[in-house]
Amino acid sequence: MSRLTTEDWSIIEDGIFLPMVSIILQQDIRIIEDSPHKLKKPYINLLELSLKKVQSDIATTKRRLRGKQLKIIQKYKDEHFTTYTFVISGYEEVHKYFNPVIKNKVQDKLAIYLASTSDDVLV
Repeated sequence: MSRLTTEDWSIIEDGIFLPMVSIILQQDIRIIEDSPHKLKKPYINLLELSLKKVQSDIATTKRRLRGKQLKIIQKYKDEHFTTYTFVISGYEEVHKYFNPVIKNKVQDKLAIYLASTSDDVLV
């Protein structure tokens, strides 16, 4: 039986997926900066604003993890699965994520951040 509440799951998933979103945004900014596009600024602005929101949410998630005594440890990764150990107030739970599911969840979170930021972009 899992010791994780629905709120704990939400915090843990943010703790796993938001750093991945941050890495993707950083890589995309570098790619666009190095690209031959003539109108880079709108894309870079969108990505940078999204990155700031993601980084802020990562900081909030880390505080929430500490406050609830939750830890996330990536134990193993192969071509199909990534295994995490979640430490909940001293108890450990091992969970496996199918890598395509991780990709889809990160993609969904990325889309949410880009959509929520698109109205804030100043050219």
